[in-house]
Amino acid sequence: MNANTSNEIITTPAIKTVEIVEDFGCASDCVRSARATILEASETLGEDPNDHMDDYMLEYGYCYYNNCG
Repeated sequence: MNANTSNEIITTPAIKTVEIVEDFGCASDCVRSARATILEASETLGEDPNDHMDDYMLEYGYCYYNNCG
């Protein structure tokens, strides 16, 4: 018989569960709102949205100041 006996305890590693909660706050809402506004305006005007970065920043700033500050 080739069986080995041992007093070793075999354990399996425990998996630690980490809960991730994504809290999209007011600033994120303003990013999405400003982006949507610029994309819509650019599409209407037939222009490249990247040419309106200053307008995007203004939209974001207005939103943040009026809603988050």
